[in-house]
Amino acid sequence: MVKPKQIQHLAQRLRGASEAQDWAALAVIDQELAQWLRQAAPLTEAERLALKPLAHAHEQARAACAAAAETLARRIEALQAGKDGWLAYALHSESDDANA
Repeated sequence: MVKPKQIQHLAQRLRGASEAQDWAALAVIDQELAQWLRQAAPLTEAERLALKPLAHAHEQARAACAAAAETLARRIEALQAGKDGWLAYALHSESDDANA
């Protein structure tokens, strides 16, 4: 049987970890949620309806992860794009130091 307090607690933890961008905690909570749902199965229609707030919190956390991954990918691309310039600057700086 699905207990409303468990649902609320899991949803709060998901939201908190997501808002804090604590991806390690979010991964742990996601695993706990998966295990909890396996143990709660099979769910009645009423229990499925009761899980809607938790499903919403999970979707928000998933979206936050996706957004953070996209931001990180763009940052890595920007760093890669500047890599040649940094290498040239470093080589130029080394040659200036050697000539001084």
